[in-house]
Amino acid sequence: MFYKESLAIEGKGLSKCYHIYDNPTDRIRQILPWQKKILYKEFWALKNCDIELKKGETLGIIGKNGSGKSTLLQILSGTLNANEGTIKTNGRIGALLELGSGFNPECTGEENIRMNGLILGLSSKELEAKIDSIKDFADIGEFVYRPVKTYSSGMVVRLAFSVQAHLNQQILILDEALAVGDELFQRKCLRRLELLKDAGTSIILVSHSCALINQFCDRAMLMSRGKGLIEGGTQYVTQKYQSLLSLREDLWEDYLSGGQKLPDHSFKRDRKNRERNEEDSGKIESPSRVEYRKNGGEILSIEVYTKDGIGVQRLSHGEDFRVVIRYRVYRTVLNARFGIFIADKFGRRITGQAIPNLSYDSMTLESGKDGEITAGFRGGLWPGFYYIGCGMTDQDMGGSFIHRIIDAEVIEVVEEDGLIRIGDSDMTIKDHQIDTLGQQDKQDG
Repeated sequence: MFYKESLAIEGKGLSKCYHIYDNPTDRIRQILPWQKKILYKEFWALKNCDIELKKGETLGIIGKNGSGKSTLLQILSGTLNANEGTIKTNGRIGALLELGSGFNPECTGEENIRMNGLILGLSSKELEAKIDSIKDFADIGEFVYRPVKTYSSGMVVRLAFSVQAHLNQQILILDEALAVGDELFQRKCLRRLELLKDAGTSIILVSHSCALINQFCDRAMLMSRGKGLIEGGTQYVTQKYQSLLSLREDLWEDYLSGGQKLPDHSFKRDRKNRERNEEDSGKIESPSRVEYRKNGGEILSIEVYTKDGIGVQRLSHGEDFRVVIRYRVYRTVLNARFGIFIADKFGRRITGQAIPNLSYDSMTLESGKDGEITAGFRGGLWPGFYYIGCGMTDQDMGGSFIHRIIDAEVIEVVEEDGLIRIGDSDMTIKDHQIDTLGQQDKQDG
């Protein structure tokens, strides 16, 4: 096979099959020479997958759990053999695939740095020159002189990443390496990766974060059920991935080929009786909804509307929206307050509102009556899934909750054909250039 000199990695038709046995003793029975019956089921973790990584390029791989991402990286790094296919590499490979892989838990962090550095190809002279820098980057204090078995998972990944980041590898493979650790250390790692990119290191990064893929990678590949479905620009691939999350994974390939339509999560509601048709709406249910006990009232519904008054679950990037809360109280509340928050997929609250929004304002709720409040939000959410929650409190009772629902509703923010709407301005992205629509017309006029 002709190997392209411009490529750091070239894999063709890579496949990996595992034998799944119902009974552990069947493994032994299967190897007996007189055993003719097949006692296992085949599971193809990877099936006919192709991958190319150019020199100096950063490739992001994204997909759901079980899609074959980690299996592919293990094959590329040489820790796992493929059943089928060929792979060629052009450069020294460093890989961070599992927390603490290659570490001896009984040895100290410094001892593991020395052992791993030598195993991974550093000379004794190079190791002595870099060991202080490795320890400083890991920034785990006196723990570097303690056994690794006493470390938290965050400390382990700090040490492992620090070692890999100081090697002289031409290819670096990372499997969710930035998912553990505090935000400051994650930013520190990204800065280090940027320096490696500038030095010409070819990088493969697996992540569930579309934002990280868009920020850091030059190109992306979406994997599903053991093979690569699509690849291309990061915005294109992550947009497709986010649009597919509301579909069963076995329908993804059919959807991408045009044979399956994406469910419509936008639907008009009857403004008079407020009854929603769940069957017609294709509603996405929140997987993490938590409803607390009621104390004199309840939140009846949390709904999202466009500025045109259309009830939706899917919003375009940059689109303004309103959150409407319907409630009912069974006792008079003289000093009530509502809190509305929007959280990301990690549960981090990224925005919200309090109504009334000033501590000295008050809101009186009359016993036995239903009510409705509305909170407007500007379209500042990046593409992805978000969770809306709400709480109703009695300020005269120390801010105790009358009723509270966490992650009550799900909304999805999507990009539409590369069009990003920011406020009232329409902007398109094409070949990494940003052109304001109508700008040329204004100049010509």
